[in-house]
Parts: sequence; C-alpha cells; structure tokens
Amino acid sequence: MKQSSVFTAIQKATQETEWNRGGVDEWLERFTLELQSEMKFTLKDLVGAQSQEITDTDFFSEVMNKTLQSVFEDMTSSFDHISLVRMDMFRQRPEEILMKQLCGCWVQCPFCKAICTNTMEGHDGDHSVPFHRPHGVNGESWYKTNNLSVDICNYLVASDASIVISNGRSIPYKRYREAGPKYACWSITPDYSEQAYWKWFVCRFQKDLERYYDRMFQGRGEIPRAWRSISKKNAIECLHY
Repeated sequence: MKQSSVFTAIQKATQETEWNRGGVDEWLERFTLELQSEMKFTLKDLVGAQSQEITDTDFFSEVMNKTLQSVFEDMTSSFDHISLVRMDMFRQRPEEILMKQLCGCWVQCPFCKAICTNTMEGHDGDHSVPFHRPHGVNGESWYKTNNLSVDICNYLVASDASIVISNGRSIPYKRYREAGPKYACWSITPDYSEQAYWKWFVCRFQKDLERYYDRMFQGRGEIPRAWRSISKKNAIECLHY
C-alpha cells in the first residue's frame, strides 16, 4: 500500500464528510471506501474509533495524519536496517533453501569430477554427464609422474587403459564399475566424438592449469596438436548439442 494513497484517502474523507456535515462514522466509512482496493479491512475493523465521542472531523483527520506518518516513518526505518538481521537466527539459511529448490544432483564423476546433470537430488538410476573432461583439468596425472592427463572418460572406457585404484591395484577402465561403489553408480559410455569445448579449454588455459597444480602437460600427457586448431567458436558451438 502506498503512503500517498492513505493521505489522499484522509483528505477526501475529510472534505466529503464536511460537505455533508457528517460525523466520524461517515468519515471512517468514506476512508475505508477510498482504500478498499488496497487494504483488506472494512468499517467493522475500525469499531474502536467509532466508539470514541469525537465530533470534530478536522481534528480527527489531523490526528490520523500524524499517527500514520509516524507509522510509515517507523516502517521505513526498519527496512533501512534490514541488513542487520542475523542470518543465524533462521532455521535454514535462505541460500540453503534456494540451493535445494534450484539445484539438482551434485555428485561428481570419480575420474574427471564433472558434476552429474540430473535435475533431481537423490535421483533413481546412474549418474551421468553429457561432456566429461580431460583428467588434467582436475589435476589428475599419470601414475607416479607429474604429467597431467589429457585423457577423457568416454575415450578411456573404450580403450585398453587401466586405472590404478589403491595399493597399486589396477583395473581396466572398461570394467570401471568393479572399482567400488562410487564408480558403480556412474554411466560412462564409450564416445569418440570431438568434445571440442574441454579440448579448447585445456589449450587456452594450459599455463594456468600447470601453474595451479604444479604439474605439466608433457610426456604421456602432452596435448595433441589437433586440439590447438579448435577455435573458441567451435568450442562454444559444441555445447549447444
């Protein structure tokens, strides 16, 4: 409700009541009629004012003006200090509520750390993503080397390569589900499509990744020459499919 609407209603109610030589009852009735589209109360809600023995409508409207002005000032002041509300007083923080409402599954691929794209948390079936990443994006390197890996999950599960799990034990990527629970719940299908975006990303941010992880794209992790011919335009276009 606008402050100006209330004061306009007071002014109109006063003028019309004086014109008709009416009393406070008429003033209150006209006041509520003026605000009926903006307020959810009726004349019955003002029975306290009706019971007062007031005959001077000018005096009454002046009191209403001053009282409501004070109310609006208090409300404005409280909104100005809304930033002082302690967030820890909420049972759940607002951002936590939003995350639960707007975000889906947050489980990461055990190899490249890509986040499952299912829109429901705790969904049925396997986790999956349309685009897996080169493992070096997540800092993964070849076993017992500082060579960041350029391999992509979809390629690996179609290859004869093996993953080293723990204590030097290895298992073929083709049988990755046998590596344990966190692997078994993922669906990673063989795919030799270009997957241009992440290849472009590795080339564009190679130095940043090497500096961040203190490892290098070299040796078995050398970036294929063909990747460097992928343009930013091609990389973005592949995300549309």
